[in-house]
Amino acid sequence: MDYTIHNVNDSLDAAIQERAREESKSVNVVLLEALTRGLSSKPSAPVAGELADIFPGVPLEPEVLKAIGDQRRVEPEIWQ
Repeated sequence: MDYTIHNVNDSLDAAIQERAREESKSVNVVLLEALTRGLSSKPSAPVAGELADIFPGVPLEPEVLKAIGDQRRVEPEIWQ
């Protein structure tokens, strides 16, 4: 089955093209994988890792980066 998608905005197009380049895949394969993930009837497992892994291509605000850094800081007095 073949589909045609109209009115893809520039930022989405750029994200699709970038993902295809990064993963050395065709745009078609990247879109099929995204649609499969997005329309899967099974609940997906929680994703472990960095926020950038969960939201690729989304820049993190300075406040978010600071909060992440604060959460990673070890307070030695608590771990004695």
